[in-house]
Amino acid sequence: MKILVIQLRQLGDLILATPLFSRLLELNHDLYILTEKLGFDLLKNDPVLSDKIIISSNSVLNELITIKKIRKEKFDVIIDCMSNLRTATICKFSGAQSFAFNKSWRKYFYTNLLDYEDRGYSAYDKLQFLKIFNDDCDKLQFRIFSSDSDDKKVETFLEKNKIKNLITISITHKRQTRRWPDSYYIELADMLKQDGFDLVFTAAKSEYHYVENALKLSKYNHFFYRDSSVGELVSLIKRALLHIGNDSAPKHIAVALGIPSFTIFGASNPKGWHPPNNLLHDYIQLGIVCQPCSKKECEKPNCLLELKPKQVYAKLKNFMENLWVQ
Repeated sequence: MKILVIQLRQLGDLILATPLFSRLLELNHDLYILTEKLGFDLLKNDPVLSDKIIISSNSVLNELITIKKIRKEKFDVIIDCMSNLRTATICKFSGAQSFAFNKSWRKYFYTNLLDYEDRGYSAYDKLQFLKIFNDDCDKLQFRIFSSDSDDKKVETFLEKNKIKNLITISITHKRQTRRWPDSYYIELADMLKQDGFDLVFTAAKSEYHYVENALKLSKYNHFFYRDSSVGELVSLIKRALLHIGNDSAPKHIAVALGIPSFTIFGASNPKGWHPPNNLLHDYIQLGIVCQPCSKKECEKPNCLLELKPKQVYAKLKNFMENLWVQ
């Protein structure tokens, strides 16, 4: 069966959709993905999907071109993991059977609606689309890859800087309510440096300035890997002993690669964005009354401001000790 899965927007959302991709491929379906440029940057190294990616651009003219491409491909089934007005419109005019989770307004756009069951972790939620094929697999087989050139660049960086006990750390997030203060991260990084670890900060190009300013607060010379591609970020994290950061894409990359991770949660809900019952991954959240609120902005995000570095360090050290004893 020829299938198109729609997953636009954030890199983390796409990573959490890859177990669905893996299972559909195991079932021998001819799978295509509709995503955006950043999603293409993640999937272009996939040996199976690299030439089956349709790039969507958020403009009316380009979206019409996207719909035309989709109609030409004559898909048997389209699975919409997002179900917003934009993706619903694409499905409406696709000429194919289309599936989304059941909400009243969606009946005007999709040929089929599925009952939604809250399974907690977003990756499990997306696997519910396997009901279409009478399949109940709940295996989380993620799909993210780096290229040989990505690996070579990262290896050169690590060798040049004589980095051995690598911990990657990602302190950025576009949403203020998911971003632990930069000064707190630096204090945490300094404590880990004293423990003998080499901290490598990561950031996309638009975030360089934020990280560079934060590093000026440090007592030590930490390293900064300026990501020139998603593949290089994947390659760097897969060489780490541990990844630390906010609830953002690098954390999901670590989870997908099976690299231990420690996440600092603010407004978002760990239930949906953290893998359950997995000893490789831990998190901390202050646990005040208003958490989780899922807000994008907050006048005074006490959930983050009141979560102090020493408190985070204590839980992180306990996690690390238990992790490496095992």
